[in-house]
Amino acid sequence: MLSAIRHPFTQTMKIFNSQLFLATLILTIGTWVLRGFGLLTFLPGLVIWLGIFATVGVAIVASLQNSQRW
Repeated sequence: MLSAIRHPFTQTMKIFNSQLFLATLILTIGTWVLRGFGLLTFLPGLVIWLGIFATVGVAIVASLQNSQRW
């Protein structure tokens, strides 16, 4: 049987999506924690929600990208 030949760009995009997910997750949690400690009280709650939605969106894209078989 022939193994699937993977394009280098596809592998690069999978890694990029995973790193983007981790970056958005860390930024969202960091913002949430700093706002909870009172250091970023000037940020509205909408910023936290946008970070959460962005993290979930990037996670969905990254998981779909990683589930591709080509």
